[in-house]
Amino acid sequence: MRQHTPINNYLIPPYATDTLEVTKITKGHSDTMPTLLIKSFLLATLLALNTSALASITIGELIPELVIKDKGELLLQGDTIAYQNWNSQTLTGKVHTLQYMAGRSSASKINDPFMDQLKTLELSIEQHQVTTIVNLDDAMFGTSGFVASELKKNKQRYPASSIIADADGRGAEQWQLEQKNSAIFVLSSEGNVLFFKQGALSEQEIDQAISLIKEQVQLLSPRSLSIAD
Repeated sequence: MRQHTPINNYLIPPYATDTLEVTKITKGHSDTMPTLLIKSFLLATLLALNTSALASITIGELIPELVIKDKGELLLQGDTIAYQNWNSQTLTGKVHTLQYMAGRSSASKINDPFMDQLKTLELSIEQHQVTTIVNLDDAMFGTSGFVASELKKNKQRYPASSIIADADGRGAEQWQLEQKNSAIFVLSSEGNVLFFKQGALSEQEIDQAISLIKEQVQLLSPRSLSIAD
């Protein structure tokens, strides 16, 4: 039996949004509300909700602001790990490569070829930063705690790494990212999106992303930096 969404005293069949035949429930009979009135109300409501909560990724524009408060950025404090709120507006001042991935082993391997090639550039952290956001809400059932523990181990192993745990999947929802996947962003030092791809990068896309990173780094310090092609 299909579920119905209540709006005040009315029930709307989810499969009937095109015709919007809305029926008022009473004890002995039903009657119909004006179709156009309900359609206008629903469309306006849905548009307002979508535009206020979601933001798509657009090449050349600033990355839409994302704030992660549930867990957040991992901080190494002695032998322990703490969390602090993370805001995407911190992705400025240098070139950034951002990877947002599901908390699944399969997702973490999708863009290994790109990440492996990126490591060969041996860029300094003053010029370029890799930030990894892991969606703990998109982990296999019962494994989110294990994934969070692995992130802590990685932070302890690589203290300079930038790792963010997104406990409630805020980034995937707000940036409209696919589930069970990996997304790669390349950002300028001003936070503009220069490259964005969900899923595995092709060889051509890897070359494109690497070239963009090298070009942007050279713009930051053209006299002191020399990167071999």
